[in-house]
Amino acid sequence: MKNIKNFLKKNIKYIFPVLIVMIVLIYSVYNTNTITGNNKILPNNNNLNISQNKENKTKTSNKKNEKTNKNAKKDEKIKSDSNSEKKNNKKTKKTNKNATTKKDKKSQSSENKKKEISCYISIDCSNVLDHMDNLRKNKVDIIPKSGIMLSSKKITLNENSSAYDLLIKASKQYSILVDSQYTAVYNSAYIRGINNLYEKDCGPSSGWIYKVNGSTAGFGCSQYILNSGDNVQFVFTTNRGGDV
Repeated sequence: MKNIKNFLKKNIKYIFPVLIVMIVLIYSVYNTNTITGNNKILPNNNNLNISQNKENKTKTSNKKNEKTNKNAKKDEKIKSDSNSEKKNNKKTKKTNKNATTKKDKKSQSSENKKKEISCYISIDCSNVLDHMDNLRKNKVDIIPKSGIMLSSKKITLNENSSAYDLLIKASKQYSILVDSQYTAVYNSAYIRGINNLYEKDCGPSSGWIYKVNGSTAGFGCSQYILNSGDNVQFVFTTNRGGDV
């Protein structure tokens, strides 16, 4: 111990600076380790921050994608609903149109049925039988033995049809020849001949006249508008209707 004390006394002036140097060195080494340790931690923090940022970006991106997908699905659903609605509207319109068309057809058919009337017609030249001596020789064979060219027939025709329309329709149905012409004086069709029996074929006062329900009319047959159930007779007269 004495030796150590003596040594310290003798070398104190050298020991103190050495201690200071050692303390400085120790302090420097400590700070270096601390800084180094901090430098090692900092990159880890940065890595964590970068990783977190990436995760956050990924989450944000996923959310955006999910939102985009949801919006896309909504748009698809809206389009699908819109297309479905359009198809339903088209089907509804088509159905309504078909229903309307059928209804119109039924209505039109019903109207047509309502507008139809039924009348009776006969064609009679029996008056000639009492005046055969006045009949042209080439007409003898066309006169029926009964004098009836057409017995009473029921004919269906449109409402507001005339006696002339009835004659023409009957002539087509029963193959009867009718020769007529429009006469301005009477503003009506004039019957010249039926089944080749013409006016003046049985005397100068002979020709065709018509009666409705047993009565003669004072105007042409194309002006006489019929009612349903009317009975029309076309009769051949030999003396201007005196024998009808």
